[in-house]
Amino acid sequence: MKTNVKVRKALWESGYVTPSLFGVRADNITPMTVVGTNTFIAHAPGSRNALVVDPGPPDVKHLQAVLKAVEDRDAQVAGILVTHHHIDHIAGTDLFRYMLEHGSDSVDPNNVPVELSGERFKFDVMGHYPIVVFPDDGVPVYHTELGNLPEGPFAPFEGCPRMEIVALPGHSYDMAGLILNDDKIILTGDTIFRYWSTVIPYGDGNLGDYFDSLDKLQRLVRTGVVTQFAPAHGFPIDQPIKALEGYRAHRRERLAQVEKIIDGGAGFDPDAIVQSVYGDIEDPMLLRASLASTVTQLEYLAEQRGVEFSFDAQEFNRRFPNLAQT
Repeated sequence: MKTNVKVRKALWESGYVTPSLFGVRADNITPMTVVGTNTFIAHAPGSRNALVVDPGPPDVKHLQAVLKAVEDRDAQVAGILVTHHHIDHIAGTDLFRYMLEHGSDSVDPNNVPVELSGERFKFDVMGHYPIVVFPDDGVPVYHTELGNLPEGPFAPFEGCPRMEIVALPGHSYDMAGLILNDDKIILTGDTIFRYWSTVIPYGDGNLGDYFDSLDKLQRLVRTGVVTQFAPAHGFPIDQPIKALEGYRAHRRERLAQVEKIIDGGAGFDPDAIVQSVYGDIEDPMLLRASLASTVTQLEYLAEQRGVEFSFDAQEFNRRFPNLAQT
C-alpha cells in the first residue's frame, strides 16, 4: 500500500517509549493496519525477563528484529501476551515461539512452513474464528480465551514490571489492555489508534462495549492511573483525553449520520447506508470493513430504539470470504 503524506508523517518507526516499554513496528501496511502493527516489549530495567506483546504477522525479519531488541536489553523472552485474536496481532505467535526455541535464523524468511504461517488463526468462510490454543511446551502465551488474562494485577514471571490487565472489549470481544503501572502507560491494542478510527466489526465487535471501554480508559486517565496510550497501530498518544473525546465524538457523529439516513427512507438496510455514507468503494477489503462497521452501528441503534434488526451473516461472509482479517 502506498500511504499518503499525512499517513507517512504518522508512520512511527518504533523504539523507546518509556523506561519499561520498547516498540518494534511490523511493516505490514494495509488499508486496515495503515502504518503497520506495533509489537511491544515490556521489560523492567535490569531484569533478565521480558514480555512480548502482540508478535504481529508471521514475518521472520520482523520477529528477528523483536528478538534483537530483547537481546539489546540484555534480556530473554519469558512470556508472550496477545491483546486479541486478529491475525495482524496473533498470526506470528507460532513462528515466534519456534524461533525462540530453535534460534532467530532457524526459518527461511522466504519459505515459512505452513504450520508456522498463522493460517490457523484466520476466520473461515462463514466468519467463524478458531479457538485460540497453543502447545504447553515453550514460552507461555497469555490471551483472554486461554483464561490466563483476568482483570487485575498481572505478574507472569519474576522481575516483570508492575502490570495490570484491563478488559477493553469493543473492537473485538477478547480485547485486553495492559497497564505498566510505574510508567503510567496502557497498551490499548486496537481500542485506540493514532489519527484514525478503529473498526467495530460485525459479529466480533460491539459498539456498546466499545463506548464502555472508552469510558473505562477515561476513568484511568482522570484518576491518574495512566497518562499515555500505546496503541497497536501508530505511535504513542500523550494527550489521552483529547484522543478519547475525538473518538467518542466521531462515533456519535457517525451514528447521527446513520440515523438521519435511516429516517430519510433507507431504513435498516446496510447496503443503502454504506452507499450513502461512503459512496462507491472499489476495494473489497474496505467495502467489507465498511459494511461490517455499519451493521454494528445498526445493531446498536436498533437496541437503543427498541426495534428488531436482523442481518444474514452467512450471506455477508459468502460475499467477502477471508478479507480484512484484522
